[in-house]
Parts: sequence; C-alpha cells; structure tokens
Amino acid sequence: MSMTWEELDKTDPAELLLIDPELGKKFPPSILDSSITIGMAAYGNIDTTLIALRSLLASVTGDYELILVDDASPDNTGKLFELVPYLHKNTKIFRFPENIEYSGSLNTILSHASGNRIIFLSNDIFVSPSYINELLLVADLFNDSGLVRGCSNFVDNHLITHNIKDCGELNNFIDLFRYARIRSKSFRGKWFDDPFLTGDAFLVTRQLLEKVGYLDRRFLGYFVDHDLGVRARQAGFRPKLAIGAFAWHQHQANFDYLPNYEKQKKLDRRWARVYENWAVFKQKYGLPAYMGYEGVRRIPWDGLAQLQMSEYPPPCDNSRFCLPVPETPGWRKYQALTMSEQARKTMYSGSLQEAESICNKALQLEYDNSSVLTTLGTIQAYQGKLDASIKTYRNTLKLDPSNMKAHSNLLLCMNYNETSSQQAIYRESRIWEKQHCSIKNKDLPVRLKRSRTRIAYISPDFRRHSVGFFLLPLLENHDRNIFEIYCLSDTKNIDDMTKKTLALVDGWRDISLLTDDETANVICEVAPDILIDLAGHTGETIRLGLFTRRLAPVQVTWLGYPNTTGLTSMDYRITDAIADPPGVSDNLYSEQLVRIEDCFLCYKPPEDAPEISALPALTNGYITFGSFNMLPKIQEGTIKVWCQILNNVPNSRLLLKNHYFQDASTVDRMVKRFKKQGIASDRLIIKPSDPNMLIHLAQYGNIDVALDTFPYNGTTTTCEALWMGVPVITLSGDRHSCRVGESLLAAVGLSCNTANSIDEYLEKAVSIASKLDALSHLRSCLRMKMKDSVLCSAKSYARKFEAVLNTIWNGDI
Repeated sequence: MSMTWEELDKTDPAELLLIDPELGKKFPPSILDSSITIGMAAYGNIDTTLIALRSLLASVTGDYELILVDDASPDNTGKLFELVPYLHKNTKIFRFPENIEYSGSLNTILSHASGNRIIFLSNDIFVSPSYINELLLVADLFNDSGLVRGCSNFVDNHLITHNIKDCGELNNFIDLFRYARIRSKSFRGKWFDDPFLTGDAFLVTRQLLEKVGYLDRRFLGYFVDHDLGVRARQAGFRPKLAIGAFAWHQHQANFDYLPNYEKQKKLDRRWARVYENWAVFKQKYGLPAYMGYEGVRRIPWDGLAQLQMSEYPPPCDNSRFCLPVPETPGWRKYQALTMSEQARKTMYSGSLQEAESICNKALQLEYDNSSVLTTLGTIQAYQGKLDASIKTYRNTLKLDPSNMKAHSNLLLCMNYNETSSQQAIYRESRIWEKQHCSIKNKDLPVRLKRSRTRIAYISPDFRRHSVGFFLLPLLENHDRNIFEIYCLSDTKNIDDMTKKTLALVDGWRDISLLTDDETANVICEVAPDILIDLAGHTGETIRLGLFTRRLAPVQVTWLGYPNTTGLTSMDYRITDAIADPPGVSDNLYSEQLVRIEDCFLCYKPPEDAPEISALPALTNGYITFGSFNMLPKIQEGTIKVWCQILNNVPNSRLLLKNHYFQDASTVDRMVKRFKKQGIASDRLIIKPSDPNMLIHLAQYGNIDVALDTFPYNGTTTTCEALWMGVPVITLSGDRHSCRVGESLLAAVGLSCNTANSIDEYLEKAVSIASKLDALSHLRSCLRMKMKDSVLCSAKSYARKFEAVLNTIWNGDI
C-alpha cells in the first residue's frame, strides 16, 4: 500500500530506504566517485520507485552524483525523493509542476550532470552492484562506445540478446543480486554492438554528449533514445550491449498500480505518443511518410547511421526546478511550499481538517509564508469559516501585498459574506488593480479589417464546471458567418467537456503552462477583436492582469465572477436588467454594464439526466427542503432563516449535500451551527457529493423544495434543481450575486418564488411546502416548462448575445 504524505514526513530515511546491512556484506556495493552521475526519473508509482531506490542505494556508495527527477508525480513520489539527500549528500532533486514527459526528464539529467559517465535509470528498473560494475567495465574497455546498456527480463525491443528468459521471478534483493553476480561472472566484459538505443536504462559518456549534443526536444517518448543512438553511430561511436549487466525491469509497474480506466487512458496516450513520435522520426531522417510503424526492429538503423549528422541539440537549463540543499533556509521555504501544495491536494480530496493541519505544520517552518496562508484561507472558506478565511487573506496581504491570488480570493469571499457591502467590494476591487497591475497600456490595438469579428474567450474552466454549462449553448449556436471564435484555455485538467468545447471553435490555444508575458504574446498572435474574460477573480491562476495590457480593441467580462473586476481597462460587463437593475449600482462597477435582453445566462441541461421522481413528501410523510450549494455560501443569516422554516413546517427535514461533507469535522461544525438555532441533528441530512453526474442529479429526487443561499445565490445548482423538477425559493438582495436567482426564476416563469425580504422568503417556503398537490403537479411539469423557457432557448440567446457584441464593437452603446 502506498505511503501517505504524512507517513513519509515522519519516517526515518535510513529505515525506509536502506536494506539490511547483511546484504552489503554478501554483495559489496560498487564504490563510485564524483566522475559518475546516476539519474532516476519518475512520474508517480511511489511503491515501485521505493524498491528502485532501495536497490540503487544498496548497489552503489561513494561520492557519485545522484540526480532525481520528479516529473509532476500525481502521488507522493516527490516526497519520497526528498528523503534521499539525508542519506546521500551529493544529490540533486528536480521537481516539475507539470509533466514534461520521459524525454524532458532524461534531458534534465543529461544536461545537469557533472559526471563524465552518466547512468540513467527509470523508476521501474532494479539494479545490483554487478549491473553497475559491468556497465562501467564495458565503457572503460571501449572508449568509442559512447552508449552502453545492459540486459533485463523485459526490454521493449524483444531482442533475444537484450531479453533474458532464464532468470525466473526475482522477487527479493538476495535473489536479484545473486543472479546478477552469476551472470556478471559468466559474461564479464563481453558485449554485442547495439544497433539502436532503447530507453529505460543505459550509460552515456560525456564525450558523446560533447560531440553529438543532447536530446532532440521534438521527441516526447522513447524515440528520443533512438534518435540519440542514431546520432551516436553517425558520429563514429559504437554503442554496446554489456551482456553481463543484468537489471530487473518491473514490467508494467507504471501501469498496474493504476485503476483500470486510468491504465487504459495511459496506455492509449502512450501509443498515441509512439505514432506521433514515429511521424517526427520519419520526417527527420527522410523515411517515407507512408512507412507504417511495425516496431523498432523494422527500422533501417544501419542505413540511418550512414547519413551525415546535421543537428547538435544544446543542453536544457532547468536549474530553476532544482530543489535547495536540505536544512538550509531555502530548504525550509521549499518544504513549506511543498506542504502548502500537499494541503491543497488534501483539501480537494475532501479532507479539510487534515489539510488545515498540514498548513499549520508548514507555518511552524515559515510563519509568514504567503502561499501557505493563501491555502489556509481557502481551506477555511470550504470549512464554512468565512470570517476566519477573510481574516487570513487580509493578514496574508499585510505580509505580502503582491500576493494576487490571496487578494482575488479575498474579493470572492467578500461576495459570499453577508456583512460586506457592494461599496466595500468595489473599493477593494479598485485597490486590487492598483496593487497588482504594474503593466498598463492605454493605446488600443489597431482594428483589423476582417470579414468576421474575431472573439477570444479566456478561461480556466473549459471543463466540467459551472461555466461550461452556460458557455456550451452559446458556442454551439454562434453565427459563424459573422463571428470567428477562439478559446484561450487555462484549463489544467481536461475532460469530456473540454473536448466538446474544442470541437466548437475555430481556434484553440493552451495557455495553462504559460506565464502572463507568454500568454500576452499568444493573444497578440491571435489578435482578437473582442477579448472576453470568463473567470474574473476565480481560477488557480489569476489572468486579469492581461487585460490592463490592452491586448484587444474591446475587452469584456462575463459569466465566471459575480461582480466588478475593478479594472478600468475592462470595457464592458455583460449582465441583465434583473441581476443589475439600471441605475442601481452602475457606479459601483469599473466596467460599463451592458444588459442583454431577458436573462444574461443560457443553460444547457445534461442530456442524460435521470427522469423526475415522484414528490418524496408523498412517500415520506414530511417535507424535505434541500440545498446543494457550496459551503461558503451558507452564511449565518441563511442558516437562521432555514431554521425558522424548519420550525414552521412540522417534521420537515433539510438535506445538505456538498463535496466537503466528506470531512467529519466540517459536518460536525455544520450540525452545531444549526443546533445553536434550535434544530436537532435528526432534522438534518448531510451528504457528500458524488462525482458521477447521474448519481448527483438523482439526489434531487430526495428533495421537495430547494432553498437558495444568500447573499450569494446558487446558479448551476438552481438550474439543476429546476431541471429535476424541484422548485427553488430565492431571496433577492443588494448586489448581482444575490439577484442571479431572481433572474433565473424569471427566465423560467417562476418569479413568484422570488422573495424581496427575509420574512417573505420564510413565508414563500412555508407556503409552497403546505400545498402538496400543487407541488406535485409543478414537479411533474417543471422540466418541460424550463425546456420551453428563455433560459434554455440557446439559438435565441445566441442572437441576443451577438447583438450585444455587435453593439459594443460598433460603438453604438
């Protein structure tokens, strides 16, 4: 079973990584000096990586250089690597925030190695002293080899000379080391010429790298090895197979630890990469484009070796990803940042109390680390501790006024907060621009003459996210004779909705790994006429600073954030007359408000939604109210009126469902908040959400009436409830976030369910719950009513939206 981050944090590195000393007496390790570099790369699979590290540390000793590359492992492999420097001082660890593939990891090792001989090992290769000794022996015997690899129980090329079949299952280090030593004695110093280089494990000399260059970055997968082998032979080197060098390859280890759906996904990705790289390889070496891939043995390696070498790729510089030396101030800062990242992962898994604990430990290392404090503030918000969250964000900004993310999170929390006024939010939004937007361009880009107006949407949420349910119907119905559509995707975790979005646009640019400067260059290349922000102060990376650079003639914000961005360079904000009544709060937006006819949103219902169930009260004998909204939205004022509703409807229940109700302490805290208002725990049904959309929607079958939150209404949750036949009671308030519910209900023809005061909200909820026949009838016809409403009329909505775009583009507003 994989070790958790907490277990690794507490473990003794020697106890975890070093094998029984008796093994070293039977099989003395190879003593290496600093002229030798050994590198290991891993993309997850901590259990196999642990065995690989144990075999390596038992096989070699001395002052050799060790380079470990954590290629954005989805598990705790990076944390495992961090234990190694405590046992071997001459260790460098590189850690990448995003996956750079096998070739990127290998290139990092080769480019940053200081040794004259570099041994590369994948994290599923288990070595022995004999293996290391044999590789070095053959390299010493033949200075012109440049590349030396050994044998294994499995090598992808399936050549008899590389693949050893008489070794059996070597399930422990004693058997592995013994077999490797016997083979080394039998074939000491013997070799074959190697026609091509296969990856996983090999030795490369400094002499070769200085003559033929490093890895060709056009290749992502194992063809990068083949390419290096071809260049080696072109330059006169004679790569060798050391017959006596045997290492165990834990074949399929980097697949088998995954669940079946992830395993197939990774396998599909690997084969797609093979064919992609095969195409690049054919192009580089002039092979026929029609030549199909039939395995590496079908490639004319000897012929390619006769070609004249023309490219000498330089080393890469990934020094910025190299971790600090342990126990230095830099190391403590890094550890705090790592713990912050771990806390975020733990938080998103639903374990909020554990995530909070990790943050507190990180703050013991660096009490003023703004990244840790920002993560802590987010955790507190999801716990429902909004006041504590706001306080944490403000303290963070005192320590680090440049922390853009903390400042944006503060603004979002102010929208949730029932004591923050629209005036206060506006003031803080203007401070945000002043604090974080140093690059400001006032000159408008030249308007290009085109047959179609080019629109570019920028968002981190082109995925299964609330934004997607409202953007897709627009993209599906945009008039392509008039508009050309681009998406600038800051989406890090793509899914089926990402693919749907991609298929609907004329151009797509992935900016998820780019800096703002790099993204600005991409936007300039796209040269949109209208640049539309769909995120505002939300998302993992805040991109609002791009809009102060004036990268498009017209800049608009819409959909993703319920308030002003605070940017004077953001020209317009698209809304409607209900969410933002004319003349009420126009002066509290930095943008000019443009009101679309009817609702500013159009909802695309899920195509595979379950059928609407019968009214549960008819079977239960009591009314069940419900809310599936996010926890930061459930404020004390909301809880107070919900408790009054429960007290006024005898035997009624309240069902709350949210992802973070997986956390027992969060559930307990919510129960206590209701208990303070006199509602016992047996009146509450608290459930964690389900990632399966069908199961999630089916839960509405347990609710008779949905209660909206305030001052931050539900949006997607309201639409889902209505589609599943559950009427929603909402409260209209003093700002956009508290008028979205009114706008949605008006669009469906249910304005009667909007209250203008808390007393009216209470009255409407109690009243609708008392009329079961009417409630049952409404439930049965609500989906059809919604389907026929303006809220789901995508074609009509697209024309209205485009009319707004034409108006602002032509300056007719």
